[in-house]
Amino acid sequence: EYLCHSGYIILGESVPSGTTTALATALALGYDARDKFSSSFKNAPNSLKERVVETALCNCSEGDDLFEKLSRVSDNMLIFNAGFVLGLQKRKITTVLAGGTQMAALLLVINSILKHTKQTINSNYLALCTTKWVYEDPNSDIKGLLEMLNFEINAYYVDFDFSLTRHPALKLYDDG
Repeated sequence: EYLCHSGYIILGESVPSGTTTALATALALGYDARDKFSSSFKNAPNSLKERVVETALCNCSEGDDLFEKLSRVSDNMLIFNAGFVLGLQKRKITTVLAGGTQMAALLLVINSILKHTKQTINSNYLALCTTKWVYEDPNSDIKGLLEMLNFEINAYYVDFDFSLTRHPALKLYDDG
């Protein structure tokens, strides 16, 4: 049996095109999530993202249940981590979701699973931690995504920047 010696587990995300898939997942599950997902691009390719999402949603049929929808439009990272987080609930291990709107989509998946199975979650053992860049992103609304949950979530953002770094690539974070 696995024992968590630190008292918590951190799950991070970095999935290429992850916010596009996360948006498709949220919409397929019935959440009003348009214009709420960030992008790794300074100038987000929103029209391309919208076309990809609409194409993905065409794979869903009206009679699809929750898991059929997830299998048609979602990312394995979201599905696996939803099960992982729910499994950790029984062990009362604090889980920190390290990421942005992709992790908010993970929470929406968990929310949908809980509604589907008529279960609840002890969110005292769950937190989402992001950066100020995601929280302050004018092209997204992580707070709005989290407000769609049927449970309270501990959410934090780290307020640091790369203004003092000598690495030009890191300065790009501060530039958007």
